[in-house]
Amino acid sequence: MLGITIKRENQMDSEKWKSVAVPIKTWNMLKELSQDNDRSIGGQISFLTKQEFLWKKSQTNSIDNIQARG
Repeated sequence: MLGITIKRENQMDSEKWKSVAVPIKTWNMLKELSQDNDRSIGGQISFLTKQEFLWKKSQTNSIDNIQARG
């Protein structure tokens, strides 16, 4: 029997992307937010995470408040 290796072209790059599990209620809220803002769900997660990160930094005076809301 010949050994055949099949290259998976659609394999996710685990150094660039990660999967997360969220409760279905959170998923539904996230889906609605992403549709309202014309973003993918991943784009919405990135947007919300960046906003929260910048807001937290502004509270510790690492950045100014105007930049945090940018």
